[in-house]
Amino acid sequence: MVSPTNISSKVSNAQASVTIQDSKSAPDSLASKVKNAATTVSKAVLESQQKTGHNDAKNQPVLQYASIVKKDKSQTKSVTTAVVKPATLSSQASFSATKKTPEESQKQPQSVGEIKVLKHISDAHQDDIHAMIDTGSNTFVTGSKDGGLRLWNQEELVRDVWIPDSINYQEWITALAPLGANNWLSGTRNGYVDLWENSGERVASLEVNATASSSYKCKERNASRVNCIAQDLFSQGDPIFYIGRPTQFTVHRLKRNNPKKISAVNINSCTTSKNDWVYCVTPLAPKKVMVVTGARLDIFEAAKNQWKQTALIKEEYSKDTPPHQRPFISCVTQLQNQPGNYGLAVFGGPVTIINIETQRIVKSYHEHKKRVWTVENIRENIIASCSDDHTIKIWDLRLAKSALTLDKNIGRVSTLLRMSEHSLISGSCPDDLNATSDRARLTFWDIRKL
Repeated sequence: MVSPTNISSKVSNAQASVTIQDSKSAPDSLASKVKNAATTVSKAVLESQQKTGHNDAKNQPVLQYASIVKKDKSQTKSVTTAVVKPATLSSQASFSATKKTPEESQKQPQSVGEIKVLKHISDAHQDDIHAMIDTGSNTFVTGSKDGGLRLWNQEELVRDVWIPDSINYQEWITALAPLGANNWLSGTRNGYVDLWENSGERVASLEVNATASSSYKCKERNASRVNCIAQDLFSQGDPIFYIGRPTQFTVHRLKRNNPKKISAVNINSCTTSKNDWVYCVTPLAPKKVMVVTGARLDIFEAAKNQWKQTALIKEEYSKDTPPHQRPFISCVTQLQNQPGNYGLAVFGGPVTIINIETQRIVKSYHEHKKRVWTVENIRENIIASCSDDHTIKIWDLRLAKSALTLDKNIGRVSTLLRMSEHSLISGSCPDDLNATSDRARLTFWDIRKL
């Protein structure tokens, strides 16, 4: 990015506002609708646990992940082969313990209510909305393929954080992440990382270099691409964050030498592949992260400047994988109130739930027809996903198929963000911008009746 003096701080004209009713006046929640159903199936769940020897109580507490890494004396190299058999996205074996008889299935909740559109904001960006994050105080930031950053509240645009003079696809916003309570980070396709205040004021441009490598093949504009950014919430002192890149992830510490001088120190890195990209990094504990590289999911743990690797999911094609489409994992989301369970968005259509403590695929849905980009928590047992197939799907994890499909979008849906118990925000964009005057749209969904 260029000098902060070019950052626009103008505030747009207000969009038409929509008042959200207080939750106390909303219709009955999903939780109250399924309370009785949950009680009646508890016996069946207990019997299943007794048969399989599995008890969810063993997964407590939330941060007890040490059991994942199977120690082995032969694991002395910086990246080693896992000693446990990883799961695959097409695996069906792990479902046997959770299958229900027809009689048991009738006791499951059959409906999750409805979702309605609160409002649309047209032309929110000139191209795909690539990322959204909550910045607190009822505001959120969007980053787009057009290179722009914008700050919004639930009614209107608050300010243009960064709008380039013209669209340069080498500089599109590829990653956003919070950093502490008052800041957030943005990353670009050509490798820039900037630090911002939650208000949208730019603080610093950070030097966060990748480890030099010439072994992989990609377009020159992607050679330094920032695919993802993740804050390490487990380390003490100055903030630490991870960056996912082509073939590797890097680790950085933010240093505040004085109020006017802020920098990033490169403290570690790990090469995870000869040619694939790191799409997601999820910190699990100090010096311990879950990493997506292409279609693989692994645990990496640092010890004496070396990284030990344990495979959770290896790449494998299934009958649902479209031709010429590798099953890349585009998003990893920890599920609400479900220790060890994570939702995965997968290119080709699957939405998969994996438990990283048991190293088993808990459930996998195959309803999306194209690439899935995001899995977002709605509330306990309810998640949402979005896809290039123009749909948003709502999943009740107690059901065998999607509960709702939202298909009135203007094109591919690239990102989701739950702002509160009341609202879910989606970003969508027409498939062919040359064939229409429409541009990227934000849609605010009323989720109170779920």
